[in-house]
Amino acid sequence: MKKLFKFLIWTLVVVVVLVGAAAVAVPMLVDPNDYRDQLAAVVKEQTGRVLQIEGDLNMTVFPWLGVDVGPASLSNADGFKAAVFASSERIQVRVKLEPLLLEQRLEMDTVTVKGLKVNLERDADGASNWDDLAKTGNATESVDKAESGDAPPLAAIVLGGLDVSGAQLAFADRQAGQDIKLSNVSLKTGVLTPGQPVPLEAGLDVSLAAPAASGRVTLKTTLSVDGDVVRAKDLEIAADLSGRDLPGGKLNARLGTQVELDNAARTASLKGLSLSLADLQLNGGLTVTGLDQPAPAAAGKISIARFDLRKLLADIGQQPPVTADAKVLTAVAVNADLAANSSSLKLSPLSVTLDDSKLTGVFAVSNFARPALRFDLTVDQIDADRYLPPQSGAKKAATPGAAATSAAGLPVEQLRALNIDGKLKLGKLRISGLSLSDLKAAVKAKAGVIKATPLSAKLYGGSYAGNVGIDARGKAAKVSLNETLKGVQIGPLLKDLQGEDRLEGTAAARLKATMAGNDPEAMKRTLNGSGSFSFANGALKGVNIAAMIRDAKAKILGGGGADPAAPQRTDFSTLGGSFRIKNGLVSNNDFAAKSPLLRIKGKGTANLVSEALNYRTTTSVVATAKGQGGKELADLAGIDIPLKITGTFSEPQYGLDVEAFAKLLATQKAKDLLGKGTGGVKKAVEGKLKDAVGGAAGKGAVGALTKQLGIGGGDEGKSGDGGKADPAAAAGKALKNLFGN
Repeated sequence: MKKLFKFLIWTLVVVVVLVGAAAVAVPMLVDPNDYRDQLAAVVKEQTGRVLQIEGDLNMTVFPWLGVDVGPASLSNADGFKAAVFASSERIQVRVKLEPLLLEQRLEMDTVTVKGLKVNLERDADGASNWDDLAKTGNATESVDKAESGDAPPLAAIVLGGLDVSGAQLAFADRQAGQDIKLSNVSLKTGVLTPGQPVPLEAGLDVSLAAPAASGRVTLKTTLSVDGDVVRAKDLEIAADLSGRDLPGGKLNARLGTQVELDNAARTASLKGLSLSLADLQLNGGLTVTGLDQPAPAAAGKISIARFDLRKLLADIGQQPPVTADAKVLTAVAVNADLAANSSSLKLSPLSVTLDDSKLTGVFAVSNFARPALRFDLTVDQIDADRYLPPQSGAKKAATPGAAATSAAGLPVEQLRALNIDGKLKLGKLRISGLSLSDLKAAVKAKAGVIKATPLSAKLYGGSYAGNVGIDARGKAAKVSLNETLKGVQIGPLLKDLQGEDRLEGTAAARLKATMAGNDPEAMKRTLNGSGSFSFANGALKGVNIAAMIRDAKAKILGGGGADPAAPQRTDFSTLGGSFRIKNGLVSNNDFAAKSPLLRIKGKGTANLVSEALNYRTTTSVVATAKGQGGKELADLAGIDIPLKITGTFSEPQYGLDVEAFAKLLATQKAKDLLGKGTGGVKKAVEGKLKDAVGGAAGKGAVGALTKQLGIGGGDEGKSGDGGKADPAAAAGKALKNLFGN
């Protein structure tokens, strides 16, 4: 036993001495530089590339079996511009000898790589300078042999870490017209042990030609591998870039998340996702499935905290839109569940806060190249006027159809590209000064045909219903309208729309029309259609027709006129008519209005292009003492009084034809008092005048009066003294003298 123990001791001593001697002798007796040419030949044979090792090869044996390679390079593939594919200043790889020999455990020291440079290229045809390396099968064959049992398996592998510094990567993509340069690349890891977390830090300087941008990107995380599952815990990525092609000339972004990659399930998840970009803060989570499929799918939740959109746009160098209210777009927030793949995105449910408004519903887009939009959205309330450009005297639109005609110009090309199928509901809407509620719209657009049907809303005590269509397939857009208003209080509507209410009453209207053109003026010139309108229990403001009649009567017959303080309005119980439109000219032949005192009938035109009015009406007084000034006008019952309406839409002018009124007044008065036909009137008047005046004077008075009565005779309007008399005044004077009225 004693001899055996001595034998073991001496054997151990011999082994230690031999190993020590080998550690000293091998580097002295074996020069790795002698094998450079053989190593280069193997590389040439396997890859067709030229390996050049310019510096010395240094080798160690104990306690670390390792090699330290100085400057070296690998040639580029034929047909590419860069001189070398890859080069390095120094690579050091060391394996601990004792665990490898005694325990079959590969325990490596930190692999050090300094000054690594890699030049990647892709030509215009899509061929790359790494294609030939990817096709070599020797590595795969070696792995297959190891797995088949030709080589003894290692009990364990431990890598002391990876230390890469000063690396550079250049990618010249001629096919995409892109040049990417990554410099000052660094990568450091902790000890790489199977099943154990590994801290990792990386950083690089990036330089892009298109878009022109450069800056620093850093990454920090802890990696772990558990079977097929790879986890990146507390992943942090920071990017600080600048360049003329970046919005605002700079980009500062921060990303934080927990990543889990399951190779077996081919899924990846991002939990606790946090992304900050300028004033924008996004939080949420995301799961990606089908990583082995051509189009992986993603699903998750996102939440964008309240932010100032104006400030964000300014920070990224974009000009905020000019709005009537400079305080809008300062409070925006988004919450949504999302589902997406390479060609589509769906947000459902979606919730967006915009200042004082909240939007909820579903929104989806597919085919990003030619987007197809699908949505079903509800907005609680919004004042659209706050978001529109400031008004500069432009005419406002009262209905969606009117809005189509008053647009600054229809973008035909953009309309043709629309692909929309959606529904929109608004609880309260203010637009063009109008207040609407319960607005509902279904919108469809495809291949240049856009339809908003049905449209409905409540406004000013009444309702709106309509269908609006736009056909943008031709050079000029064609618009079709079919709109109806019922029970609308027209006064408050006009007050909000135009700032003044020239009309009061409960309105109903119908319009069915078509037009063509890409600007408002062209559309007005091509507007054709028909419709009707009616108003009940209202008033026409700016004119007092009863007062106008009283003033005209006073001018003709003398006496007091209308009270100057009387309100300038004409009350009516009903007012309405129908119309036709031809090339922008509105014609109405059945205008009718009724009040307790007056009946008005008329016809005329309204030119939508020039906004000129040309109306002729007749007004008759009802035989009643009721109504606006009824007592003073009761004696005019049955007389049709001519009224002209001219001027423009914004400044209408009302006027009585006093001379025609005088003729009608004289004729009617004479007929009423004498109760005879025109022949009897003439004879009776002549007799009375001759008896009352006599001689030549009586003859002249007869001529003046009978001329105005339209019953012939007379002396061309001359009075008895030979002087010319004003026809209206002469008739009035004669009537007054004769009939005491």
